[in-house]
Amino acid sequence: MSATYEALGSQQCQIVEWVIAAGQIKSRYRGLVNLIVGMLMAGAFSGLAAWQAGDWAILAGRLLAGMLASVEAARVHDGQEKGASERV
Repeated sequence: MSATYEALGSQQCQIVEWVIAAGQIKSRYRGLVNLIVGMLMAGAFSGLAAWQAGDWAILAGRLLAGMLASVEAARVHDGQEKGASERV
């Protein structure tokens, strides 16, 4: 399951970058943006899966996965930022 978080984390990181750039959001709110984007992504995908399966219990577990993916996205994002600052 760790590979899933890593894969989703890198994709989520790109989406967060777009949101930050488009909204001109200050970097101190990056963690919050990561969490919101992760929860929205998890909610959308798991809501569709729960609706199709007719089992709304799926939603709770997948929202937790979205929160964990947000942590991974923050790590990826911080690693990219650290790499960029070392290149300067």
